Amino acid sequence: MRVLYQFSTSVFSRRTRLALAHKGLDVELRDARADAAHLADAHRLTPLRTMPVLVDEGRALGDSCAIAQYLDLAYPDRPALWPRGAEPAHEALSITTAIDVAMNALVDMGTRNWELRRDPSWDAVLSERMRRAQTAIDWVAAKATRPILAGDAWGAAEIWTLSAALWVSGMPARAKSAPLVAQILTLGFRLPDALVTWAKQHETRPEVQAIYGAPA
Repeated sequence: MRVLYQFSTSVFSRRTRLALAHKGLDVELRDARADAAHLADAHRLTPLRTMPVLVDEGRALGDSCAIAQYLDLAYPDRPALWPRGAEPAHEALSITTAIDVAMNALVDMGTRNWELRRDPSWDAVLSERMRRAQTAIDWVAAKATRPILAGDAWGAAEIWTLSAALWVSGMPARAKSAPLVAQILTLGFRLPDALVTWAKQHETRPEVQAIYGAPA
């Protein structure tokens, strides 16, 4: 039995769902934001207290990057998420790490640390985190010159980048009904036009539409 505890609109949860779809692995989804019992179960299963949490044949694992690495190791006969060879592996890990720097900064400052915004040090900390986030996402955008960013096949680098682009570009539409999203929008982060353009060529993938819906 395979179960994914998730927040349904989370960038981290959605990229894990795309990773599972890429591997062709069925999974039962449990929304930990909609059901407090699911949230309690997820917190009991791992010490991270973050989403998503994958339970695969009794093995529980948190953190979307760790889950993606586990899936390749546990299911080597399925399509790979991480390319083989030093050069493409380096490229994929560099891209996914840069995406994580940007996404973690947005989530940390826009949600987890939001209540600290009246602290005297807030402006300095926010400025530094957003500088790092913008530098990281701009670096990825500069590499978005071809459909496949690392290696020669769709994998983690593309899933991480697409999930980030769709998550950020969809924020204005979600902000009216999602206060946490509205908070993130105040941080001053800018999604590069190059990533918006790059993402459009992948929006029609069936597994992407199954999670994000058809492009507008």
